[in-house]
Amino acid sequence: MYDYIIAGGGCAGLNLALHLNRMQAGACRILLMDRDSKTKKDRTWCFWANTIHAFAPIVTKRWSALIFADEAGAQQHALHEYQYQLIRGIDFYDFVKAELSNNSNIEWLQGEITRIEETPHAAFVVVDGQRYEASFVFNSCFNWRNYQSNDTTYHLLIQHFMGWVIISDEPVFQPSCATLMDFRTPQHDTARFFYVLPLDERRALVEYTVFSDQVLPRDAYRQSLQHYITERIGLKEYAIEAEEYGAIPMTDLPFPASSGQRIVHIGTPGGAVKPTTGYAFLNIQQQTAQLAAALTSTGSPHVRSRRAYRFRFYDRLLLNILREEGSAAAGIFSRLFRRNRMEMIFRFLDERTTIWQEIRIFSTLPVWTFLAALWRVYVSPSRLRLKRASATPVPHLLTSDKTGI
Repeated sequence: MYDYIIAGGGCAGLNLALHLNRMQAGACRILLMDRDSKTKKDRTWCFWANTIHAFAPIVTKRWSALIFADEAGAQQHALHEYQYQLIRGIDFYDFVKAELSNNSNIEWLQGEITRIEETPHAAFVVVDGQRYEASFVFNSCFNWRNYQSNDTTYHLLIQHFMGWVIISDEPVFQPSCATLMDFRTPQHDTARFFYVLPLDERRALVEYTVFSDQVLPRDAYRQSLQHYITERIGLKEYAIEAEEYGAIPMTDLPFPASSGQRIVHIGTPGGAVKPTTGYAFLNIQQQTAQLAAALTSTGSPHVRSRRAYRFRFYDRLLLNILREEGSAAAGIFSRLFRRNRMEMIFRFLDERTTIWQEIRIFSTLPVWTFLAALWRVYVSPSRLRLKRASATPVPHLLTSDKTGI
């Protein structure tokens, strides 16, 4: 019998284990389980930050400026107090494992998780046919099938992407400046853009991202990447060092904080992913720190969400536009980035703006597009049921943040 079982040893699971280790030291027995060994370079996490965070020592790359581009051209934004940052998955895994290795009360188990349930007095997880019990189970294993819904008043989209780390013989990249969004690509009634993270003057991650209800054939991503690298970056010759592919849920479907009293959801199934951007790394840090603090001070992991309702409202409107009028997305993002300071956009996406600041931001956006979405969602929700999305084929890899290498 364990005090806590953490089901899933990715970003959320390891963050929670780290916080519990720091707050409770050897006072509790923890079993951390995952089907992977977490010894591979399987992804990276990118995020913006203007404060020091727990993983600052392992940040691989920081950018002090970002570019937004559309058919009107490219616009560079200095970030001032912010930095856009990248952490490699393998560095994160090694960092957390090294600290946890000093606690003999933390055990690791590699295997396939098949069941998570609770009884009146405990919760249990079944791994490879073996049952393990604990006072509480923290679940970060996201299964898309659990969130399929026949209620089409909810929006269920995917942010799916493929990226290449490319190497050029010539110094063509500006290492201090990354491209956050480049919409100079055919939209095909969806939101599609490129994302370029220079790692040095000759090496960069170039990623093709799509917001839609279905993923594309793998070759479609590759053809778009080839065209962008050749035509926009201007590279005729380059080597592909690595390829990554993934998908992130973009949905306003409810993500309950718990199942019963003893199973608590964290990370993606715990609602830590921002529905309209896919960013989650800092949200996960905050979520797991709050859980660990509650467990330490009260013995209960049940923490009330502090997210203001109005941000769920904003997300719902944008998700509706992305689903019903995908071709309008490029214009919305263009106005957002060209008419607002990058720092204010980051605060808004972090849900740290005031209502008056939000009114100012929305005044720069196409008002009729959002009014139409407001009508569809809240005045005439039966309209949504007329546009039923077909069954969504979802790739096996579901990442918990914007990009992975």
